Amino acid sequence: MGRAPILGIARLARRARARRGRGDFRSRIRSERPDEVGDLARAVDAVADRRMAILQQAEEDRGELRAILDNAAEGVVVLGPAGRILLINAAARRIFDAPPMRPGARSSR
Repeated sequence: MGRAPILGIARLARRARARRGRGDFRSRIRSERPDEVGDLARAVDAVADRRMAILQQAEEDRGELRAILDNAAEGVVVLGPAGRILLINAAARRIFDAPPMRPGARSSR
């Protein structure tokens, strides 16, 4: 194995780390190389594409759940393993006369 593939892989790793490390999964490496380094670059891009699709689906699912909870007449309270409130919808707040959640805490809104 010559130095060219090793240098190509090192360059690919730096580019991927710089972009993906900032949370930028939309940028692509787009290598036109016909060798293993090009195959690796295309694989890294495919993983980023799949991750973006999963994150988008999770955000859509979260929005649907939020809409259901926001419009539910029933109170919904979700507790964590330690018994702490993780989520509470508006109806549950009214039922329990609960104060607003602290900044950074999750509610259905």
